[in-house]
Amino acid sequence: MESFGSLIKAKYYYAVREYHAFLALLTGNRSREPVLFSRLEARALEAVCEYHMNAA
Repeated sequence: MESFGSLIKAKYYYAVREYHAFLALLTGNRSREPVLFSRLEARALEAVCEYHMNAA
């Protein structure tokens, strides 16, 4: 259940553009990352968040 809750939090943070919180959650869950996202999806979302944070 913890991984499902983390997935919901991650999607919420991304949807409301809380990129720092999203990256913190993603970084904190590296060991459980395959449960939350595929590796490719996680890296793509991380790159998009970094782009948005640097563009602002």
